Amino acid sequence: MAGSGGGVSKYVTAPYWQAVVPSLAAATHRSVADVAFVADPNSGAQIIVNGALAQWGGTSLSAPLFTATWARLLQSCGNNLGFAAPSLYAYAKQNQNMYHDVLSGSNGGYSAATGWDPVTGWGSVNIDSMRTALCPGAGYTAVAQELYVAYLGRPADQGGLAFWANALKNINAPTTLSGVVAAYGSNTALKNLVDSFANGAESQSFYTTSNTTTFVTQIYSTLFNRAPDSSGLTFWSNGINSGGLTKQLAPLSIWQATFSNGGALLDSVTAGNRLAVAMNFTATLTTTQASAYTGTTALASARHLLRNVTSSNDPVDLDFYFEQPIYVNSYQPSVNAAINSIVAGIPY
Repeated sequence: MAGSGGGVSKYVTAPYWQAVVPSLAAATHRSVADVAFVADPNSGAQIIVNGALAQWGGTSLSAPLFTATWARLLQSCGNNLGFAAPSLYAYAKQNQNMYHDVLSGSNGGYSAATGWDPVTGWGSVNIDSMRTALCPGAGYTAVAQELYVAYLGRPADQGGLAFWANALKNINAPTTLSGVVAAYGSNTALKNLVDSFANGAESQSFYTTSNTTTFVTQIYSTLFNRAPDSSGLTFWSNGINSGGLTKQLAPLSIWQATFSNGGALLDSVTAGNRLAVAMNFTATLTTTQASAYTGTTALASARHLLRNVTSSNDPVDLDFYFEQPIYVNSYQPSVNAAINSIVAGIPY
């Protein structure tokens, strides 16, 4: 930690949020650092400066890394986190896994210790744990996004994603698609929540639920980009017509069955890719872009974006976890183009 800064300011008064640290409760001046990011030029980043490769470090590296991290957290949490510093302190004591605490080392004037210290602050950031702590419904983001893809055929808007994720959290719902499907019949609160989403005006206008055959066909198209095979169409239609499967649960049940069925690899990869692209679309939206993501034309553009998502860019190697990041990354230009069309108010 010899290269670390940190200490007490001679001029800046102590902010209120640092009072949660016992050693700073009576402090009169601002103490730093808040968190630790890599800043050593010897292990930092290589960048191009005036056409030449340069090794970069210091706050010129750590500050933009933190800023980028916070920007992604803002997007993930629906742009409602506010100023970073108070949250970093307010949630730290209740959620210690937000940080990797640095316990040893010195910068010459101060030494690292358990908890907050002037050498590394709270420590380095565990981004996923921080997201879960700062966004109340973060653990339910994937399930909430699955509701949007399955019932509306489009990615979630940021406000809607946060709303439904929090709603799921508030009833202590399962955090996985399989868990939701399994608990639907016995968990009244969960059933009511799923049904309210399925019975919403947008879902009702998206699907033709009055005709079971048409309904099942539309679900297959929405999730897997294909028509149902005859056996699948018969199985799911009979389930709905007999009352064994509610129309409200049908999209999630068909999706989950595909993930559970080893013989439907192409379908599971297509559905997985569509969910991943939808997650990326929602996270990519800036505040200005998010405000434009409303209305018939915008929603139709987002649906068109997902309809073009297929199983893989490589039909030979369909390993789900290997292919999905490659596919989503390669599809980002299409996501950007769709967002640009939405902002411009023209069809994608």
